[in-house]
Amino acid sequence: MRKRTPDWAFVSMGFTIAATQGLLIRVLLVSFSGSELSIGLILDNWMLAEAFGSNLGGRYAHRLKDRFRSFVLLQVAFAITLLPIVCACHLVRRLAGAIPGEALGFAPIFWSSLLLLAPLSAVDGAMFSVGCATDDKAVPRD
Repeated sequence: MRKRTPDWAFVSMGFTIAATQGLLIRVLLVSFSGSELSIGLILDNWMLAEAFGSNLGGRYAHRLKDRFRSFVLLQVAFAITLLPIVCACHLVRRLAGAIPGEALGFAPIFWSSLLLLAPLSAVDGAMFSVGCATDDKAVPRD
């Protein structure tokens, strides 16, 4: 018998991630005096960190005894991490040392968005991998 995460948990995760990603893109776009390049860098860093978290979660998901509990704990970690990251996104201009009216360059946008988004999107990637894991032994693991 295959154990899997209930469908409502994935629906909840999808709505949460979509809303969070929209919120963070808007906040960072304002902080970076936005352009299409900054949106691209933000999404790029989100996907890089999410791929890292998904890879890490996929490697260890089959070792977990209670995957649903781990999935729920990852959702709680995501929720706890969200508020400090949103607050830090509002302060990123000061942390980067930009004066009012100054547009940030490519490197500060890349590194600050990577550092801000990495914890949140890595947890999201791990949450997806743990939620998709089953007890099916036919799937070979590394």
